Amino acid sequence: MRRFADGIVLPKINQLANLDIETEHFGAHLNFFADSPFLAFYLSRKEALSGTTKRICHKCDCTSANKAQWFSVNDDNCQWRAITTDELLQQRKRITDATQPGLPQARYNEASKDTGLNRDDDAFEGVPWWDSTKAAWNDWMHGEPEGPCKDHEYLLIHNGVLKGYFSVQKFCQLVHRFPFLIEDGAFVPRKTFKSNFFTSKKPNKKLGSCLKLTGSQALQFGLALPGILWDHYDRTDPHWKCFCDHMLCVAWAQQDSFLRFEQPPPHPIPIVFHFANAHVGRSQLPIFEKKQATWRQQYFELYGRQNPLIHQGCHLTQSIEEAGPPNQRYAFR
Repeated sequence: MRRFADGIVLPKINQLANLDIETEHFGAHLNFFADSPFLAFYLSRKEALSGTTKRICHKCDCTSANKAQWFSVNDDNCQWRAITTDELLQQRKRITDATQPGLPQARYNEASKDTGLNRDDDAFEGVPWWDSTKAAWNDWMHGEPEGPCKDHEYLLIHNGVLKGYFSVQKFCQLVHRFPFLIEDGAFVPRKTFKSNFFTSKKPNKKLGSCLKLTGSQALQFGLALPGILWDHYDRTDPHWKCFCDHMLCVAWAQQDSFLRFEQPPPHPIPIVFHFANAHVGRSQLPIFEKKQATWRQQYFELYGRQNPLIHQGCHLTQSIEEAGPPNQRYAFR
């Protein structure tokens, strides 16, 4: 990765930095990484998906211990602080000091856990205009479908089966009515939704990992699920409302542009075809963030869960403001 940065990225950016232009010019360097492990590797950080990882975010100082205390960085009492360049340098100094010859391994282990860093540099160190605290964003279009979306899909189906709204067999029959979901031969409902995953009183510990869906399939399936279950779910059930609010936010986040839609956002009618026409403009991003905070809080109250990928979504609005629509920088396989 270092060779990639030195041999490909650095020469190109140096060409821009050394342009012989008499007028004052400015530059910025943004990197978009495919999936959380790739981002963590490039930034020399610990992968933030483990329950034992203390530092779960490279944008703020959120930890595993307080990740569910707030549901938006815009909450009035939110105590998560953005990581600044100076703070990152201090964290790197701790790693440097802990790796001096003769010091015990435990010294490094403690510093690494407290800071979330594996090294005292990253792959793009020295590249002009590079600031890893501002220029590296999570691949939300990759992490959201494979993490929170799949988990929420599983929990909604499990709740429906548990409360007797439908059986697993009936659910598979309903899915078959949406042929665009099963055009891919890999999407076979009876194999994707196995009865033993949903019939126990407690949800399976693996949650969405039980569902054999790729990120792209999980994304499309989640947006279609309210339409599939519209006549087969109690729409006053808080599990239903929480899921529909979540999918509305997912639909909004998929816009190609946030500049063209400055009208008030539409009322959230939870049918897939309405989701397809759901848009917000940049001036409505605070409304978007508030809706996200709403479903996150409902999700935590219903299921007692708030995994690191859900927290990464707390920075989605900021990433849209600074780097544009997520679907312009995603990396689905």
